[in-house]
Amino acid sequence: MFYVNINTQLLVTSATDFSPLPKNFRPKLRLADSYALQFQLLTAPDTPLALNAADLFYVAGDLNFIHTDELLFLGETADCSVIDALNGIIEVTFNTETPAFSSKITRENTEIFLEIGRYVAGSARSRAVLLDRCYAMPCRAYTIPKAHPAVPIQNI
Repeated sequence: MFYVNINTQLLVTSATDFSPLPKNFRPKLRLADSYALQFQLLTAPDTPLALNAADLFYVAGDLNFIHTDELLFLGETADCSVIDALNGIIEVTFNTETPAFSSKITRENTEIFLEIGRYVAGSARSRAVLLDRCYAMPCRAYTIPKAHPAVPIQNI
């Protein structure tokens, strides 16, 4: 589970420690995978944000926060759900099987911006609860080593 200080809109170390989450512990998303991650939204150390079961969320990923280009991914309300309203826990499904993700993520540990927004039940406006960085990687590449020249290659 990841912890979010909604006042700073940043990932933090734990529910009781609001230190910024170190780079090596941040979400790492790989091309052509689907991830379901849980986030606990906190207003203060050890103080979860009380949610309504009817609150709606969205998730977006981009190389910048400007969103002037095609987003890496966008998950609407079907991809985000309230798991535990009293404790401020949501689950977000990331789908990295998008053309933008495959064309823009070309190297390991590409820094991307992650945004999670909340529509309070009955409201038409959203408010970002997370605006922070995570990392993305291209798909796993599998290579077949070349056969030694003295070894004949056989069809398998």
